[in-house]
Amino acid sequence: MKRAFLFFAITMSCLASDNIQDKFFIKEVPQEFKKFFKSCDKILHKNFYINCYNYKYKGTTAVIYNVFNDSINSEISSKRPKFLEDYELPKKQRVYYSDYTNSGFDRGHIANNHSFSFSPKAQLYTFYLSNIVPQLPEINRKVWLKVERRERQLASYSGGGYST
Repeated sequence: MKRAFLFFAITMSCLASDNIQDKFFIKEVPQEFKKFFKSCDKILHKNFYINCYNYKYKGTTAVIYNVFNDSINSEISSKRPKFLEDYELPKKQRVYYSDYTNSGFDRGHIANNHSFSFSPKAQLYTFYLSNIVPQLPEINRKVWLKVERRERQLASYSGGGYST
């Protein structure tokens, strides 16, 4: 499997809104993050995040979404949905569930499930196969898990932020 390179940076900003849709919905890539989205073959707008998808790697090279203090303390279901094929991508460029079967790689979320725990619908969007990259189990379950937790920790300190 090809390996995707992920650009990861966190910038904090606070948004005030009572409407979940307004608060978490990402309409476009903010100017300060556009440099990470220049090499996208396809930009996937998934309502709660925007994904820069690379055909060569069949994976994400950048992602942007909002993380807020009031969303990350929500309870998360231990029952995980099945990963979904992304029909926005051409068949030849899609990742399929079977691509990971017996590969030795985990299906590693880029826009991580826990940061979308404010809504079951938002969490479901994180299970598109276009939002995962192959990760060695020890990376996904230890190192990457620490990165995801740190992201939520920074959001809780600041009140919210963008993540790419």
